Amino acid sequence: MLSGSERNELSTEANCYIVLENIMNNKTEYDWMEEARVIAAQCWCDARVEDREMDVELAEVVAEKIAVWMQTAAKNQRNTDYYKELLEQCVKAIADQV
Repeated sequence: MLSGSERNELSTEANCYIVLENIMNNKTEYDWMEEARVIAAQCWCDARVEDREMDVELAEVVAEKIAVWMQTAAKNQRNTDYYKELLEQCVKAIADQV
């Protein structure tokens, strides 16, 4: 049986592959539920609560909340990248005129 940290390590690696697959497939609106479920389930690997049985319904509710925040963060990052690129183009255009 895997220890809590080993389970977290495997889940993190799996999570990275899911995110990379989504990037490669150019999905812009992704619901993040798979990753959020992994994060919510990892809470039961924490040393403070690992003696408790996992409540699947509670984990799903927590995952839904996490997924909303993950989607918000992803949108924010896309917007930041977009406006950063626009700003860099403006700077280049101004610098070319000087």
